[in-house]
Amino acid sequence: MIKNYTASADNTIVNAFKTNLQTRGTGSNTGQADVLEVFSVYGRQTTSSQELARTLIQFPIDQITNDRTAGRIPASGSVNFFLNLYNAETSKTVPRNMILVANPLFNSWQEGIGLDLENYSDETKGNEGSNWMVRANTPGVAEKTKFTFTSDTKTEYGAGSGANYIKLYNGTTRYNIWFNDGTGDSAPVADGTEVQVNLAAGSDDTAAEFAEKFKLAVDGESDFSATRDGAAVTVTATALGPTLNAEKVGTISPITIEVTQNGTKETPWNSVSGGGDFLSSSADFRFQQTFETGLENFTVDITPLVERWIKGAGNGSPPGIANYGIGVKLTSSQEAFGVAQLVQASSDKPTQNIRDGATTSFYTKRFFSRGTQYFFKRPLIQAKWDSRRFDHRGQFFISSSLAKSENINDLFFYNYVRGRLRSINSSDSVTVSIYSSSAGKPTGATLKIKNINNNLQYAVSANEVSTGVYKARLQVTSSLTNLHDVWSLGSQQIFTGSIEAVPMGSATHPREPVFFTNITNLQNSYAPLQTARFNLYVREKNWNPTIYTKAIASAPTLTIATASYRVIRTFDDLEVVGHDTGSGLLSTGLSFDVSGNYFDFDMRLLEPGYEYAFKLAFYDDELNSWQEQKREFKFRVSDYEY
Repeated sequence: MIKNYTASADNTIVNAFKTNLQTRGTGSNTGQADVLEVFSVYGRQTTSSQELARTLIQFPIDQITNDRTAGRIPASGSVNFFLNLYNAETSKTVPRNMILVANPLFNSWQEGIGLDLENYSDETKGNEGSNWMVRANTPGVAEKTKFTFTSDTKTEYGAGSGANYIKLYNGTTRYNIWFNDGTGDSAPVADGTEVQVNLAAGSDDTAAEFAEKFKLAVDGESDFSATRDGAAVTVTATALGPTLNAEKVGTISPITIEVTQNGTKETPWNSVSGGGDFLSSSADFRFQQTFETGLENFTVDITPLVERWIKGAGNGSPPGIANYGIGVKLTSSQEAFGVAQLVQASSDKPTQNIRDGATTSFYTKRFFSRGTQYFFKRPLIQAKWDSRRFDHRGQFFISSSLAKSENINDLFFYNYVRGRLRSINSSDSVTVSIYSSSAGKPTGATLKIKNINNNLQYAVSANEVSTGVYKARLQVTSSLTNLHDVWSLGSQQIFTGSIEAVPMGSATHPREPVFFTNITNLQNSYAPLQTARFNLYVREKNWNPTIYTKAIASAPTLTIATASYRVIRTFDDLEVVGHDTGSGLLSTGLSFDVSGNYFDFDMRLLEPGYEYAFKLAFYDDELNSWQEQKREFKFRVSDYEY
């Protein structure tokens, strides 16, 4: 079985130079670009300059956790998780023989709304989003401006003929603050609200006293609040977010102006040089792939990492970690010479190391981002597991010295409660016993059977392999062919089935047989959120049933021991799900029971609105080869209904 989890956020962060080769794009954000980028450029500005791009990706691990809780994906140890990034073609040079490394991040970050991957013009500038230097910006704070008075002479602040004043803003609302020193000063002729600071009253004035009068005047306006510390006054705007900076008009030299909080809260990366906060101290945190041509997709098994994300921070052993996503970059030896590399020295403190890097360039590798128009190219965590069930009720063999592992038969019990599979709520064990048959019912004493360890016993324990599904593995040495399997919960019988056992023996089969195949319950269309089960009918093409067989029974189906499916999009023959025959997982494998082969398929893997087709392949043990069948089974995934 396969389940896909699409990225929930992604971004490319760079310290590369802009086109002027003078200013770096460390403040740029590309969170809404349709591609992601990784590169290293050495010596473009100077003989030793370095420029980098790294990719950040966040995934919805909570969805994986919920699916496991609900039994939609198996427990730890029975499923593998793969990070899949898909190559985006580019007209630029593609680096060869490069090594990309994926490491989890140990701090949160924001995706942002930038687009420009060429000139790096979309800077965060206090808006939400991450870049090379900061992982987050919070625009929801008020701007603070500090005014420091440095002179004890009031005439140095005077407005004179109205040419000297301070422009102060709340949002875009303008205030013109002028100082009346009592020497015939006048208010400025300017747009905005006039605020007078009366320095004329009082004697023995000092810079601190001027600051106090300034504070009282500004604090009296509803758009500001002001506090004083000695000769310094901090003015806080009541509007949230950045405003226009305060500035002096004229020659008010004894006042300095400093914006101490620009309306945003910038949260830098822990690394002093920026570029992301990467966990890399454990094998569970480092995953890499070599790109020989540079055109490959990035596919790495990140199961240890996902399992620790699922646990959550500090839970279990090894302890889980918080999900802050994953970063992709060139390996440290290939990032440009002299780049500061952040490594995790302990569980709580990062350390900064300087490693020698490459004196050659690796420019540029691009992957499609989550914003791409191509459904099958989005960044994914792909869960894959072997979901096959081999229920031998329809091909139950009596134990024979002619075989070894083939002597073992798997039997299943499905606990349906009101039409749904449910786990049995009991501490008692589920067991199965075998009886002979008389008049279609179990009779006589329990037959001795063997477990998988060849131990003779009267009952074999069953294990719950998925929610409400129990499997028992056993060998039958009796020569009786009509049998019954009786399932018990403790001392209570809960199910009785029937078995037609057959002796193991040699038979002559056609070499490279040709099969007729059909999906008997195939529909024309499926809903985009549907998971469907597909049942197969298989027979050899040269099968010649007797008249008796045709008259009294439906045509029997062959059971293929090892089979696989793949999916293509019909209009362009794009393979969207391939035969997973080389991974060792066989996530595209077919199960079988008494009715023949079947498989389950999640339509969420496919883009709605298109026609697709299943292609089947059967494994030939003698040839040690897969043989794909010619027939295609076409169906459509309907569009979403809004």
